[in-house]
Amino acid sequence: MNYRISEIEKLNLDVRWLSKEHAKNTYEYSIQFSSSTRYGLNEATVNEIKKLEIKSYSVAENWVISHLQSTGKVHVVFSEEEVFVLPTNQFLSNWHRMFLPSRDDAVILHSESKSILFYCHEEEIEFGYRAS
Repeated sequence: MNYRISEIEKLNLDVRWLSKEHAKNTYEYSIQFSSSTRYGLNEATVNEIKKLEIKSYSVAENWVISHLQSTGKVHVVFSEEEVFVLPTNQFLSNWHRMFLPSRDDAVILHSESKSILFYCHEEEIEFGYRAS
């Protein structure tokens, strides 16, 4: 079993991993929102980008909660083979346990809004809105 799947499953969340085909499609959709020149969101496809350098997880948790609505679901995209969906409220309560410093980058797409987050392995988070 893939280490990431194993780690996420240990959190006992309502996670649904996408099939290979659906994961690849979601990844290909999500990469348009990632910058190709730095770790973060793409200024050409994401509006109102805000950035937080994580110095305190409690501050970061409040920041994420204040930016991402708690209804609906999110797609968490790590790679073209590793994408899962889970309820947003579970993501908000557990995101800091899903990502490990120095290893993970992820794009998080909200299902009911155009909200998008980018978590960078260098302990930074960016938030914005997908452009129409």
